[in-house]
Amino acid sequence: MNLYGDRTFWQLYGETTKLSQSTQIFCCALFIAQSKKYFAAGFLKSNGLPSVLELHLRRYQRCRCMTRPRRNTIHCRDMAAAAAARARARRSQPVKPAVVEPTPSSESDCEIQLDTVDLSDCEVPVNSIQNLLVWKDGAGSSLRPVYTGNSERTFFRRQQGKKQRLESVNNNQKIWDYFHKATVIDNVAPSFENPVQTAIAKLNTEISITPNIITERQNRSISKWDLIRKLALRHYLQSLLKNQPKIQTSERIASMLFPDRNAVHSGRLIRDWAQWFVENGVLPVHNQGKFVKKKSLIHDEDVQRILRNFIRTEPDVSLTSSRLSDWVKENLHIKLGLETAVSISPRTSQRWLNILGLRFGKFMKGLYNDGHEREDVVCYRTDFLHRMSTYEKRMIQYEGDFMEKEIFPVLEEGLRPLVLVTHDESCFGSNDGRSYCWLDEDNKQIRPKGNGRSVMVSAFLCECHGILRLTDDLKSQHPEIPDDSTVFLKPGANGDGYWKNCDLIAQVKDKAIPIFKLLHPDCDGLFIFDNSQNHHAKAPDALNANKMNLKNGGANQRLMRNGWYLVPDGTRVVQKMVCDDGRTSKGLVQVLEERGLWDASLNVKKARELLSKQPDFAEQQEWLEETVLGAGFCIDYYPKYHCEFNYIEMFWGAAKAWSRANCTFNFNDHVRLVPKALDSVSLTKIKKFARKSYRYMDAYRITSSGGNSLTCKQIEYAVKRYRGHRKIPIRILETEDFE
Repeated sequence: MNLYGDRTFWQLYGETTKLSQSTQIFCCALFIAQSKKYFAAGFLKSNGLPSVLELHLRRYQRCRCMTRPRRNTIHCRDMAAAAAARARARRSQPVKPAVVEPTPSSESDCEIQLDTVDLSDCEVPVNSIQNLLVWKDGAGSSLRPVYTGNSERTFFRRQQGKKQRLESVNNNQKIWDYFHKATVIDNVAPSFENPVQTAIAKLNTEISITPNIITERQNRSISKWDLIRKLALRHYLQSLLKNQPKIQTSERIASMLFPDRNAVHSGRLIRDWAQWFVENGVLPVHNQGKFVKKKSLIHDEDVQRILRNFIRTEPDVSLTSSRLSDWVKENLHIKLGLETAVSISPRTSQRWLNILGLRFGKFMKGLYNDGHEREDVVCYRTDFLHRMSTYEKRMIQYEGDFMEKEIFPVLEEGLRPLVLVTHDESCFGSNDGRSYCWLDEDNKQIRPKGNGRSVMVSAFLCECHGILRLTDDLKSQHPEIPDDSTVFLKPGANGDGYWKNCDLIAQVKDKAIPIFKLLHPDCDGLFIFDNSQNHHAKAPDALNANKMNLKNGGANQRLMRNGWYLVPDGTRVVQKMVCDDGRTSKGLVQVLEERGLWDASLNVKKARELLSKQPDFAEQQEWLEETVLGAGFCIDYYPKYHCEFNYIEMFWGAAKAWSRANCTFNFNDHVRLVPKALDSVSLTKIKKFARKSYRYMDAYRITSSGGNSLTCKQIEYAVKRYRGHRKIPIRILETEDFE
């Protein structure tokens, strides 16, 4: 099957130069296929190679690749010897390239036979080419099965063969080097044009970097975003012509032109824009700001008023999103005077209900009024935080994992450390067990309904001792002093009654203050209470004009302590508020007459207002304030709706968690469990609770550069993030995830 023996390609080419062009191409292609070289079918086709000839050449090459002689056999050695003999004979005889005769020994090498064709003619007809390469009779019956597996040995053998083939043709000339190049006529564009170059040329005509680029952009009506995109595309396409990597180049361009965006995402956009621009010649449409802006009807004041009137007349149980959408479709256009009905979906009606201020949730008994950001509450909170910042300068601070490290304040001469004592009351229900637990579906327990009878606890806490109680040494030294300031009460008509202000005064006067003086002999005390009406009550005998009648006596008029007033010379005169019999209270008329302020035109309301403005009545302190200040300590009140400032609230939560875990749903057991629940909270936890309250206070003090305070969500985030700190650093406003 060796058609041309050992003659070189140059000899064959010289012998075929007298033939036509199609015959030259056929002979060269056949030589390359015979010598097992790769040939460029596309190149041959572009030079006029018939498709039928190309098909035959592909069949011939595929057959040559599929068959191979068996190795290490006597038959192979005989074939090699016969081929060498034929080669020597051809070198000694004249060459007849026009006649192709297959030798008998070549039949075992390939099972394709070549018909004898005379190539001396100047042209090779297509019908003769079709009959040139034909399968011989019985072809394929003696073919050896080809191993198609991928064992390790086969894999390395194939890799080595591939490497050898590449090295063998590395320095060889290409096939197109052996053919004449076509003559290019001047002023005629080549048939093939790179689309990337075309896109770059179009971008160069649309944009250009000039000193007056802003004016040019305005004249050409190019938006700023499109201008930046085109600059990015031109830079990216120019980099592609330089064979630079696509991903790295696009991300580098994105980081330069879009510094505030993610480089990976922007780089992916640049690659998508480039592909779209090369294929279509224009940028993808940027839809931002091109949508139709429609204002919803719910933002109209008349619509909101109509819907609110409907919601008020509709019962809570029947008000649903579907009910609202049906009502809007039937009635809203009539009330607004519209010709067509307004139709909304149930999902849209849900959004409308949210805009109207309604929230979907579970119905709960009771009433809760959130006045956290009420104007008067915010004003009092600001003043309270200012006072607390002054108090904290005199307080001992605790740090460390177990809050064992004490940091004493630097005090001026004559000042003593200040200890904060907080107070609160809480109720522990006897049926208040865990709400979430493992349940046995086959054997469910029946719990009592309601919280059951409760035990009310009134306690004082300090950061250094926890519950305000005496130590064992102080108990033995001062047996006359109560050992614990905590008061337990069984509320109810059939129990110990109800907690009143007089009970709190007795607890402060008889227990809290004496115990505090023994525990902190060298410190000043700051007692802080909740801002409730009960804690602001005045003493029963306090000067209170609102409790006085116009005349002397009366069933509801209490006996008051002595008052005083100033005469014109500045002398203070004591005035008795009780008649000479000692049992009848003076009325407004007699009191004002003695002070020279009575006018016959005054009624009860005006008389009370006049007497309330007098110095002795105006300076009358509250009962709790009188008790604490009379003992030489300071007193303050937490802002309303700010339970996070009082760390005893966290103490109650920890104690109730223990009581729920050990609840027996029996009141007698519950009475014994409540003191144990209070003792279950360690001193370290109490100190950490106090530190958290100070973090809340400090978070409320932080204001931005514009003077705005932090929102509630931002405060919760700040307190949670800096849980190991006593104060919130101001740098939290600079964090990216704080918004």
